[in-house]
Amino acid sequence: MTRSPASRAFNRHALGAAVAALWSTHGLAQQAFPSGNPPPQFCRVGSFTELNVTGRYNVSEQLQLHAGATNLLNRHAPPDLQTFGAAGGGGQLGGAAYNPAYHQDGAVGPMFTLGATYTF
Repeated sequence: MTRSPASRAFNRHALGAAVAALWSTHGLAQQAFPSGNPPPQFCRVGSFTELNVTGRYNVSEQLQLHAGATNLLNRHAPPDLQTFGAAGGGGQLGGAAYNPAYHQDGAVGPMFTLGATYTF
């Protein structure tokens, strides 16, 4: 599996922002039948790209507003029926049909946060 993160952040006076993209791709499954042949199905896992953004604004020295979004493009987790990291033993055993170690944001969908921090 290959994971290629890219990010950019900037801070200007009271404003700050960050954008991060993560692209992952998988090759052929490493498992094989005793004959040495790879299984005929589930041997490839599609690529997955997620885009996450965050921002903050310092209203004053005490008050900071912040917001963020994960999986902004609403990419779906690629099927990975032979994963052993999923709850329930993976898709073949009735568990999650994706690898939560790499694709959890794709299973959940976009998530947005909005908050404020006040320092006394």
